[in-house]
Amino acid sequence: HRILAALGEEIKDKDRIRRYEDFYCRFDEWTTRFPRTTEAPRVVQGEEIWPGRELFKSTFYNEFLKEADICGMACTCIGESAPPRDFECLSIYRGPSEGEFDPKPLAALDLVTPHLQTALYTRRKLLELESRLSDMETALDHLNTALVLVDATAKVLFANRNARKIVDRQEGLAFYRGELIAQDVSARATLHSILIAA
Repeated sequence: HRILAALGEEIKDKDRIRRYEDFYCRFDEWTTRFPRTTEAPRVVQGEEIWPGRELFKSTFYNEFLKEADICGMACTCIGESAPPRDFECLSIYRGPSEGEFDPKPLAALDLVTPHLQTALYTRRKLLELESRLSDMETALDHLNTALVLVDATAKVLFANRNARKIVDRQEGLAFYRGELIAQDVSARATLHSILIAA
């Protein structure tokens, strides 16, 4: 994933980003040569990993960057180490008329890096938990037994496929405002008490 922010002409062209993702990313030596280390991340300028004399002869520059008026890049890795072309970073870009990067945006890039790393790590862990939950629900759906999970207040957290079939038949049980209830009014309090006690 790349978070694109440009100095000068801001990259807003969705078509250009799509072209990068679909085709030109394979020519992006800034990304493929970016140092993957276990050390604390630092801001790396494009010239360090892809000298201008090579960049300006490349397909990536002549067919893609030039059109966007970009000739320089500074980047910091904000994700975990990963294979080439599959890492999370924050990049800023400059055009030919802007000269070298001003120290202020480079310092800002360095300053936000640990905070973005924390945010991405948290997001990654939440996605892992979501995936595990989805796998668990799929497994519970394949049980031959009807299963309804409720919390301490009898609110339904999950009902598998067989439980939903039983409720859909409307033969005694129902879901109402997020709770499992007995359709027979006289039995509702008893069922509720049993669920709370459990």
